[in-house]
Amino acid sequence: MKRLLAVLILGIGSFLASLAFAADTKIKCSESPLSGLPFTDCAVGEPWKSFKGGENRRWWAYFKDKQSEILVFYRAGINGGGGLGRVMPSDILDELRRETPRMTRDGTNWGKLVEKNEDDYYVNFDGTNGQKCMGFYRRGPRLYTDAWKWMMYAVFCRVSDVPIPVSEGQFVVDMIKLKQ
Repeated sequence: MKRLLAVLILGIGSFLASLAFAADTKIKCSESPLSGLPFTDCAVGEPWKSFKGGENRRWWAYFKDKQSEILVFYRAGINGGGGLGRVMPSDILDELRRETPRMTRDGTNWGKLVEKNEDDYYVNFDGTNGQKCMGFYRRGPRLYTDAWKWMMYAVFCRVSDVPIPVSEGQFVVDMIKLKQ
């Protein structure tokens, strides 16, 4: 019964996340806080209150060419008094799937979550149409105990016969810059 309830909650959460994704406001990618890659499709969501009373907002940016695609979700505090709550390593895969449903929905053969340091995590999986994918989670500076200034989720997929090496995935994620 607990497993059924967990699956139901996860399914409803994924559905609501996909609705929220559709409700985001499209923006010019030059207006996004994300840069470093030639993003072609960008949007911003409505602000929400954090657990400490500050406001947070999320943005996403997308790029696709003939061989690869990347989708980045970025959440950040937009005024003082807030911060984003901690995501435990055991919850990172669920959060990645919730934040990037259009890239992870049909993912199979999920690998083991790899921790590069306490703020960077990577996971390989198989996407659709022969794509190999890597999901990422990165968090920014800590504001105070269990609260961070920003968090980023990204999925990078490319047509390939072999999984994406963590070093290559890390290189792609390191190309994503935050505008100051």
